[in-house]
Amino acid sequence: MGVFVLLLSVQFALLILVSSLTSREDNNRWKAAPARAKHTRGFRRPSLYIPSLKFVREFAVQWEKQPEQNQDLSESRSGDSERSEAKEFGKSGRFEEKQPEGVQGWNQKNTLYANFPEFDKQTSKHSALRSHSADDFEVQNAWEHEERLKHVPKLAFRYGDTGASDDNQSSRPELENGNQKDPAVCGDGLCRCSGETADCSHNSGKLTYIPRLPLDVKTLNVSYNGLTAIPSDDFFANVSQITGLTLNQNNLGFISPGAFRQLGQLESLFLGYNMPLNFTALAPVLSVTTLAWLDLNDNLLGSIPGDLFLRFPLPRLVNLNLKANGLEEVNMTAFRPLKHLQYLELAYNKISKLAIDSQPSLVRKLNLDSNRLYEFPQTCLPNGESLFPNLEKLLLGENEISSIPSKVCLPRLQYLSLRFNAFSDFVSGAFSSIRFPSLGELYLDWMAVKTQGIQKNAFANPRLRILSLMSNNLNFTSPSVDPAAFFGCTSLSALNLQHNYLNGADIQRMLTNPASLQYLGLQSGGIVSLDCQAFNKLTNLSGLYLSTNKLTSLPDACFEALPQLKSLTLWGNQIATVKPAAFSPSTRQRLCSLDLSENPLHCDGQLNWLCQWMKKTPDVFARSRGKYACANLPNETLTDNCSRSGMTWRNV
Repeated sequence: MGVFVLLLSVQFALLILVSSLTSREDNNRWKAAPARAKHTRGFRRPSLYIPSLKFVREFAVQWEKQPEQNQDLSESRSGDSERSEAKEFGKSGRFEEKQPEGVQGWNQKNTLYANFPEFDKQTSKHSALRSHSADDFEVQNAWEHEERLKHVPKLAFRYGDTGASDDNQSSRPELENGNQKDPAVCGDGLCRCSGETADCSHNSGKLTYIPRLPLDVKTLNVSYNGLTAIPSDDFFANVSQITGLTLNQNNLGFISPGAFRQLGQLESLFLGYNMPLNFTALAPVLSVTTLAWLDLNDNLLGSIPGDLFLRFPLPRLVNLNLKANGLEEVNMTAFRPLKHLQYLELAYNKISKLAIDSQPSLVRKLNLDSNRLYEFPQTCLPNGESLFPNLEKLLLGENEISSIPSKVCLPRLQYLSLRFNAFSDFVSGAFSSIRFPSLGELYLDWMAVKTQGIQKNAFANPRLRILSLMSNNLNFTSPSVDPAAFFGCTSLSALNLQHNYLNGADIQRMLTNPASLQYLGLQSGGIVSLDCQAFNKLTNLSGLYLSTNKLTSLPDACFEALPQLKSLTLWGNQIATVKPAAFSPSTRQRLCSLDLSENPLHCDGQLNWLCQWMKKTPDVFARSRGKYACANLPNETLTDNCSRSGMTWRNV
């Protein structure tokens, strides 16, 4: 045993030496990294881990106790490390698995319910609320999630990253198939295989051919390999069975004309970030008639030839991603030959003109975020027929649109995002059911100009369920916001008004059917005091969000009239003390999540009851954004001053 420990200690010493050299190299890379990479959320500087002697001994004991597991131990740890690095810290504030760009497009800032919380009935009462960011209130996008899973090729979720990443961040995907999560070395030592997935990425120029892989491999990732060319028609001969292929970040410029003829089952192909490519060089790709998903993002391809898809009709294509390709003018009719196209990504281009001569296709989702559009796209033919009869989701964020045309022909549109545009007023009938008969979700946040007001019946639409007007500097106590602004919204379930002026506003009086509302966001609204009568008709309200206002106290039993209330955020106000009467026993029983953190609490005997509640049901407070610091006791928190037995307060 002693000899074994000694040998193992020597091995660890060598490991530390190698790690030290690696760490020094990483530090040099860190210093040379661009400023943008250093400040990326979730980026962590590499650190050296030195195991203690105690750890070495315990490890040796476990090693002897479990000899049958020792062979795979190092690979298992390596797999865990790769999976850990494969996660990125998303804008939502959670670690999220990296997904193909086509999938990420559904999850970024235009995600349905992106700012609302959800009470998950499938989990326990006090662990059900999943919040992404304490600043916003969020509900998981059930409709969109189901639609995505239904229509997106499943294999696209299982392989390679498709977006750019900093050199210091691993962009390897998580390789897993069912419960099998630890990848094994394969493909002449150049790949890692797990189930139906082979990851041959990040080989620093060593991969100049596609090695032979297990026959059950269906998805292959060869990103980040410096493959400037696919030189021969038999390049993929060893993997003719694959259905998914990722070739991102390879600086590809040449593809042999018959390179993909070997791949008779290929359904999904990712070719993002290969700047030398152009539409001429892509002819071998566009000849693959089995493709259902084609991702060409960030290639600066330039203008789309008008006859491109007449020559290459791609009869099975469902999803086409042309984000960030320097497109300036697009004739939507060019996509008409793509008979099964449903998801079209044109975001982050320079499109200022969108020409539409006839129905382009059966497109259900169209993403035109971050372009240079000054007008809402044409949607009607002269005879009144819709140019987009099947369109369900339209993203027009970060453009210069300032109004909605009098005639809109989008009979099936359910989701509309106009964030970061130039609306100065929301005029009467702009989003009514006459123009948008199926509209269920509307996002009008962060207008680039100061929004003056909302006219009567601006959102008069009985189908509208979610409305977000966040950060528009609207004054809801001013005559510029009509008291009937939300009249006609009989099905409204979520209303986001945060970062507007709301002090003294009677929101429920603006609603035709207050009982339909389930989520109400009033954060950062300058609210000084609560009028409890303003909530007494919101009988189905599940989430109320009042953080970062100017509240100094909570009235007695103010939330008693909300029988369905489960989530309440009050963090970041000016509340010094909270009386027990503010939360009746029935209210405390109902709440699944309460956040009173980041308030200047005065820790004395009057808060004994709150401390007791926190200790009795910690899950209710587990999602709190910050600390429950004592304003009168530096460096101490509320629970620090509450004894474990008897719940009596320390002398202060």
